[in-house]
Amino acid sequence: RDNLSGKFKFTGQVVEIKNSRSLWKCHQSFGSLHPEPVLGILTQQRKNSMLTISSESLTKVYSDFVNKKLSVTALSDFTINVEQGQIFALLGPNGAGKTTFIKILLGLVAASSGRASILGATLPNVKVRERIGYLPENHRYPNYLSGDQVMSLFGGLSGMKSADVKATTTSLLKLLGIEQWSKMKVRKYSKGMMQRLGLAQALIKNRIGNLIA
Repeated sequence: RDNLSGKFKFTGQVVEIKNSRSLWKCHQSFGSLHPEPVLGILTQQRKNSMLTISSESLTKVYSDFVNKKLSVTALSDFTINVEQGQIFALLGPNGAGKTTFIKILLGLVAASSGRASILGATLPNVKVRERIGYLPENHRYPNYLSGDQVMSLFGGLSGMKSADVKATTTSLLKLLGIEQWSKMKVRKYSKGMMQRLGLAQALIKNRIGNLIA
């Protein structure tokens, strides 16, 4: 995004990002040095914060038990430490392991080796999922529901009380600029409106972090 700016740490080096163009140049420069799929880490630097996300030598191999040569390494020896309140992004070409890493954090995929933790809780951990907001790249909601009904559904799944869901829905939809369409069926939403509704869904409960794929 064009309002992304500041000093960031990228693969061990401090770089200055002024806008989305300089971010893309950083990604291109890194990619030219590593022809193989490599997962880069872009994190905004902060001080004196606790770790929210941590991984050490995290690896995921999809094995072919008939022909070992067909096994695919989706994530290789990945280590990262993300501090509380930190903004970070995963940069890398197709096959670098970005989605695989997110799926391991969410408990959707089991790591082959290595370890990962969220708020000090070793993964997989069902309870810690209650504190994570997740927005996948291509999300879909039942098209017969309205915007506020989608929020009510996910608020209920998160264990929130009805009164809290209603109050939070109103404030989030207003914040994201789609409050006036809260009663409209989502099948009539534009792509941009669906993205905003997805962000509201990911933020509906008091989260420690939000993952956007």
